[in-house]
Amino acid sequence: MFTIEDSPVRGALGDRLYVVDHERGVWLQRVSGVGRRPGDAFQLVREENVIPFNMSEEEETDPNSGQRYVLRRFETFGISGIAKRYAGIEPFVFSDDTEKREFLKLAVEAVLVYGFHYTTTPRLEGDVRIDADGQIFTLGGFGYATEG
Repeated sequence: MFTIEDSPVRGALGDRLYVVDHERGVWLQRVSGVGRRPGDAFQLVREENVIPFNMSEEEETDPNSGQRYVLRRFETFGISGIAKRYAGIEPFVFSDDTEKREFLKLAVEAVLVYGFHYTTTPRLEGDVRIDADGQIFTLGGFGYATEG
């Protein structure tokens, strides 16, 4: 499972934390914001594979419960002009759709653990949700302890 830990190296903007799953050899770190609108650029790393991506972010209200939450969506996956500019991260070419889906699933899980900005868990279930290809993901769906 992913956890938030002190990073062995600083991120492009000086981030001292990262989201890491030592067992699977994968980590995620925020590279930058995405300009004047809400969202972030990230890098997902497994071995020599460095996948840059951008996510938008908007605040929503659950129509059933009234819970306010942040909804993140992938704007790009495998390329990020922002990650290239701030961290020199080149676009990543996936070998096939299966590899892309595998990395996308890891990115979804890692960003959910990242939360708002390296927010520790347990957190309120559904406080951050990710829309990936029309499917909504939450921390609880990946087996993480949540509140509420």
